[in-house]
Amino acid sequence: MSHPTLSHPDNVPPDAFTQAVLDWLPWLEPLPESELTERHRTGLVDASRAKSPYFMLLARDPDILGARTRTDKDIFYNPDAGLPRAERELSAAATSRYNGCIYCASVHARFASHFSPWASTISRSPT
Repeated sequence: MSHPTLSHPDNVPPDAFTQAVLDWLPWLEPLPESELTERHRTGLVDASRAKSPYFMLLARDPDILGARTRTDKDIFYNPDAGLPRAERELSAAATSRYNGCIYCASVHARFASHFSPWASTISRSPT
């Protein structure tokens, strides 16, 4: 099944990585909330995500979304294993920067600053 690519002619993307809150804009039409099935809701994990275009686009494949969300929650919210939250977020910010995703880098850099005792250093880094 093919979906038309969306354009956002009024969008002015940032020209550098930032910790600012950025609007996420889909390239494909997110699933309308009215089309959610129980399988989609299970994939979303949190009902509030039905209001997010990002998660509603991912909901087009609810099984993958569910696996992605459970993995994400284990990476960032598991207090019993792994690095402290600040280091997890800093690693994700660096990875997003390397991958070229301005949106994800901004999200993870903000969380790294929030959870970190060295927030001022993160705010100066070229995320």
